[in-house]
Amino acid sequence: MTGRVAPHRGVDFAMPQGTPVLAVGDGEVVVAKRSGAAGYYVAVRHGRTYTTRYMHLRKLLVKPGQESEARRSYCAVG
Repeated sequence: MTGRVAPHRGVDFAMPQGTPVLAVGDGEVVVAKRSGAAGYYVAVRHGRTYTTRYMHLRKLLVKPGQESEARRSYCAVG
């Protein structure tokens, strides 16, 4: 996004703008907001095991507290 390389523990996928972002598994939306560095982002808790985060999004289609389903679209790539 900024052209600056910064190490992190995530995986980045380059997709065309507007591509739907799909959930990797069932869970609960725990964060859905705008952040300075991440833009719009969503975090989904999948049981007690792991949480997935989707960042640099165009528009949010979910709210915290909502249940999520695998392969459901949360938003689009920004």
